Amino acid sequence: MNVFRLSFLIILYYNSLFNLSAQPRSAGSFSMDDIADFRHISEETISKNSRLMAWKSAPVEGDATITLLNNDTRDTITLQRADKVYINESGTYALAVIKPTFQDIRAAKLAKKSKDKWPKDILIRISSTFKIDTVGEIEKLYFPNKTAEYAYFTTAKRPEPVKDSTSTDSAATPTKKPKEPKEKPLYCLHLSNGDTTFVGYAADVAESADGLRLLFTQKSPETGSERKAMYLYNASTKTVQLLDSAAFDYKKLLLSDKGSYLSWLSISDSVADPAIWHWTLMELRKNVYRKVFSDTLLNGKYFNSYGRWTFSESENRLYLTLYTDRPLHEKPDTTKTDDEKPEFDLYTHTDYYLMTWQLANTDQLKAAGITVLYDLRRNKPIYLTQTPEEMAYYRTDVDQPWILTARNAGLDAGRNWEFPNEFTYFLVNASTGQRVNVVSNLRALAELSPSAKYVLWFDRSELRWKVFRIRDQRTYTIAADIGTQWHDLDHDVPSPPPAYGKAGFTANDSRVWLYDRHHIYAADPEGKQKTILLTTFSDTNHSVRYQPVYRREHYIGENSQNVYLLQRNLHSLEETLISFNTTNNLVSNRRKLNKALHRLQGGEYGQWLLLREESYLNYPEIQTISTDLARIKKWTNTGSQYEGKRRGNVRSFTYSVRLSNDSVVQLRGLVYIDEQQRDKIPAIVYYYERSSDNLHRHYAPRFSRSIINSMIYVSHGYAVIIPDITYSTSNPGQDGLRCVNAAVDEALRRWPQIDSSRLGLNGQSWGGYQTAYIITQTNRFKAAFAGAPVANMTSAYGGIRWGTGHSRITQYEEGQSRIGASLWDDPQAYIRNSPLFYLPNVTTPLLIMHNDRDGAVPYYQGIELFMGLKRLGKPVWMLIYNKEDHNLTQLKNMKDLTLRTLEFYNHFLKGEPMPTWMKDGIPAHRKGL
Repeated sequence: MNVFRLSFLIILYYNSLFNLSAQPRSAGSFSMDDIADFRHISEETISKNSRLMAWKSAPVEGDATITLLNNDTRDTITLQRADKVYINESGTYALAVIKPTFQDIRAAKLAKKSKDKWPKDILIRISSTFKIDTVGEIEKLYFPNKTAEYAYFTTAKRPEPVKDSTSTDSAATPTKKPKEPKEKPLYCLHLSNGDTTFVGYAADVAESADGLRLLFTQKSPETGSERKAMYLYNASTKTVQLLDSAAFDYKKLLLSDKGSYLSWLSISDSVADPAIWHWTLMELRKNVYRKVFSDTLLNGKYFNSYGRWTFSESENRLYLTLYTDRPLHEKPDTTKTDDEKPEFDLYTHTDYYLMTWQLANTDQLKAAGITVLYDLRRNKPIYLTQTPEEMAYYRTDVDQPWILTARNAGLDAGRNWEFPNEFTYFLVNASTGQRVNVVSNLRALAELSPSAKYVLWFDRSELRWKVFRIRDQRTYTIAADIGTQWHDLDHDVPSPPPAYGKAGFTANDSRVWLYDRHHIYAADPEGKQKTILLTTFSDTNHSVRYQPVYRREHYIGENSQNVYLLQRNLHSLEETLISFNTTNNLVSNRRKLNKALHRLQGGEYGQWLLLREESYLNYPEIQTISTDLARIKKWTNTGSQYEGKRRGNVRSFTYSVRLSNDSVVQLRGLVYIDEQQRDKIPAIVYYYERSSDNLHRHYAPRFSRSIINSMIYVSHGYAVIIPDITYSTSNPGQDGLRCVNAAVDEALRRWPQIDSSRLGLNGQSWGGYQTAYIITQTNRFKAAFAGAPVANMTSAYGGIRWGTGHSRITQYEEGQSRIGASLWDDPQAYIRNSPLFYLPNVTTPLLIMHNDRDGAVPYYQGIELFMGLKRLGKPVWMLIYNKEDHNLTQLKNMKDLTLRTLEFYNHFLKGEPMPTWMKDGIPAHRKGL
């Protein structure tokens, strides 16, 4: 029996395409309302057996829908106002959370109602045949990732009290009402029959992966004690078992996948400082849980309650974290008042981590400790790391016999300004704890092979793939018999180039698939057999890459002998999906895509994949395609929203540039334009290094987080030019200028309808820097937008990326800013590439956006640029969105930026009246009104 049921109206659409073209739309251009109402597809979900698929369709603001597809019956159902969907392990049932209407929530906000008075979410249960029933109100759902039968949820609705059947005197003095728990009631939902069972008032919850058991803590409602108790709920018997009741707090509640083990930390002294945590481990033996371990110390070391604790899926291992020494106290000094305690941060030259990094990563520092593999079969701890700074890269989906660990060699040497840094890698035997040194001072990522026979990495100094063979601890080069170049030939920053990459290992680590610019090769990790060219069907006019599909794949070909490759024509950039047989290394089938792949996704097995293709004009609709690529069906019609809109098309062009080092390079650019327009039109030039590979990417209309949307601007009568930019070392400013000018020259030659007297610039971050620099060198552009720009490289060099706490030094010496030397080794390079020193040359009106919580580029860089231009009497405006990062995240601000940027360009490039905010500004005392 269900504890409660609620009814509500839910509208369902069976076996129909989701068509929104009937909604009223403004003709031609995308208005702000059009952008807000545009529905986007997202959150695709597939059951393990691929029987059920689901996807969400939602506007930026408004009510979402979720569509479920049964691939066995080919039926669909669409759930109005559905926000999330969860499919069980067997694909027989799904749960969906139905939200109140957007307008109802908005009305509650306007009425300033507290959240507990808002309309409630509703949980519904859907069978694979699309029979639906309502579970009831829900606040939080716990959906075990391998569950077939059970899920758990909390709700604000309290269960009905049970009447005392022994009482017969209705006039008796009523008993005192028990204190109502603060925690919300927790229920178990049986997916097959829809029954719900009250579990308890849970403070903390952990469920087994199969959903059969749930561990939870609860305060006693009968007493005023602050102590908690630990309980275990068994879903199959609907029973609750008390496990512990002596603690003030519990942390790290864990159940192994099948519930064979329970683990938690508890503390029995609420005032102790430091807190000493007690670890309890219990094992299920003959249907009874028995304690395996219960202590505050493991081999003399204390347990870290902030660290990572997790079971392996096999239930053979528990990974846990220990402190190196007794934990430090955490409670403040109570002998002083707050106004007696100084507040400061101490930076020292001996800090292992930069203080800024420490402040940005306090949780990570608290979680640091000694990583231990606790062997549950032998009740034996294996120490994987020796210091809190060493990292262990363990997997929980497989029990590998060796674990790869790493220490940051750069930090060990005191170079805490470098990022990324050098690493020294080790291997630890998971049975004995034996440690083996693999490679030292490597500036690349090393990877343990799936069967733990090898460690693989790309040596960026030698430009070769290297392997460490574990059985004899020998390092050697692989794939040396192939005369190809494994490194990225377009790498143009002053550091050793990275590899094109790898697809992964095959079964039993027998081969590793490596990429060059065009092909895939199967290399022998033993270095003995010849390297095999797998993509003999392709040529140097194409590139081929492995396309992972399944959500769990330990090695190439694990789920099927047929895997998927994506072949791209390097001229047209059109793509072909290929089914490739790993047994005979032959093509089984191929399907030319509608320009490009957006997504290909499967469960873990089954006959169907979810496919989304895209091009500039074609929205990436939901399709299903059979695993042999022979059958395909389209299920959505989201692109119908474009009816009546001016979108133009995208064209590719090539141009040549002579860089500052006198080398000549051939580059590609894109132009988004309505070629049917006869009148002269303005154009905006947007850039961020190389973007031409996005020729067939679909940019649906969205509010801007920082950059312009090409489709929106084409609809408003603009062309958008996007050049590729490449650089020589120490001249990023001039090389960016040369590439932009060459691209614009070629675009004007090819598309004479673009008005050369009405050109604008637009760039964000590194593109914002390019904008700031370019307008100091030319008056060609009549309006410019610079988002998060660097104005002064001499001050930015010593700056901090506040989001991560990392120094920006490496960005200039070896990274994107491409100076290639320290500030003291080549100060003139920093000066000549800094827009700040050329601001007297500026004639272009500039709109800056630099937000006050920018975690990548310190926002004082935007202020330096603004103040310099203001001091010189140049036309400049600056938007600083409060509590926003490098790119906007709050919808209200994204809407605002989209509108203001369009108004800015419309004024300077179309001659429209200057908007009030540009003409009169917004005084501080009028902010937000």
